[in-house]
Amino acid sequence: MREPFEKKFNQLLENNDSTTYQEWSEEVIISMINQSFAKNEAIFDSDFLKTISRTPVIFDSLFKIISYQKSWLLKDNKYQLTQQENKENLETIFINPVLGLVCQALLSNQTSNKERNNLVIKILNFAWDFNQKQVENLKNIISKKNLLDLNLDENGFVSNQEQVYGNFILISLNVLPDISDEFFKLISEINHLVDELKFNKRFFTDGFSASLVYNQNKKVFKEISNNQIEYQCLTFLNENKFPYAPTYYGQENNNDIFAYFEGKTSYFVEEMPLSSTIQVAKCLKEMHQLCKPKLQGKVYVHDDLSPMNVIFKDQKLVGIIDWDHTKIGDDYEDLIFLCWVWINIGKYPFRDNEQIFKDLLAVIDAYHPEEETKNNFATKMMVLMDKRLANTPLKAINYNRVKQWVEWSQKWVELYREKITKEIG
Repeated sequence: MREPFEKKFNQLLENNDSTTYQEWSEEVIISMINQSFAKNEAIFDSDFLKTISRTPVIFDSLFKIISYQKSWLLKDNKYQLTQQENKENLETIFINPVLGLVCQALLSNQTSNKERNNLVIKILNFAWDFNQKQVENLKNIISKKNLLDLNLDENGFVSNQEQVYGNFILISLNVLPDISDEFFKLISEINHLVDELKFNKRFFTDGFSASLVYNQNKKVFKEISNNQIEYQCLTFLNENKFPYAPTYYGQENNNDIFAYFEGKTSYFVEEMPLSSTIQVAKCLKEMHQLCKPKLQGKVYVHDDLSPMNVIFKDQKLVGIIDWDHTKIGDDYEDLIFLCWVWINIGKYPFRDNEQIFKDLLAVIDAYHPEEETKNNFATKMMVLMDKRLANTPLKAINYNRVKQWVEWSQKWVELYREKITKEIG
């Protein structure tokens, strides 16, 4: 039966034959996916997800089945609940990670259109509601069974050594896609819901990483960067008791190991208040003052100081993470990037130009730069913006977004060049 099911399903996708598709019963569709895809994991194949993303009518029907099915078929049927378990414990509801994977496939599609955006919003809204319910279900299960040592894996499954107890929909993006801030905010909220539960081991979904990153026993395990300047920088900062750099413990099983900071990062630039930006500016100044004697006036440059790599807890800065791109450079490099991104200079056409300038002055004042750092500040801003665009591959799915952001940012710098020169240098 497997071959006819697979052949029929592929024909439906190819023709976007929604009429025939909708005539099938839920049982037939579930059986088809079970026989054709679950066993060989084809449903997780990127080509299959791209095909699904190009057939929104068919996926809409599939989405409804996934949404309302009490016990959906999971990867390899490994964690499928028995009928007895379903009757006794309806709180334990699973959902296939295909929703998160399809959402990522849609977000990674370079062609943005209203139909795709509506589908992504539908998935994200469902994921938020689902994760919220899962938090409550898992809290009840943990309380009743006194569970310890629960882990959260990269597919969202919550388990210990004996059993899987629940599942979250996690959205993990490897690169910054060309999507709206509305999507970023929803993704951040969806992923942060899992923070209500404490795990012995959990994979991180915040920020953007090309490799799996997880926390185990208050240590962060991340694929080795082999950036010797990163290791030198963190070792130096640790020795000088700089509190905002993670302790670097060395390497194990092809992972770099760091201390874990309790708190949250943010996808969403608009969420960053000026008070948070000022805290980071003061932190930068402290770090640069430590570095300059060691590096003959140069400093360690983080080079990716975005809100996704800075951790806050109760609105207080607690740490900076992801030092993979650390290099030796000039103190103004991270300072300008901080101002550029956190104040959102590239926000257009809805930005308040005067307010941006006031915020820029406030951040500069908090950092208290030397005269050499302030000299030709507007020109330095323009040069670093050009470099950021030049370092973005032309084939990157976010290239157009970055290009537009850089252009809008540079227009603002040119508009305020005279004021920047007068007030800063």
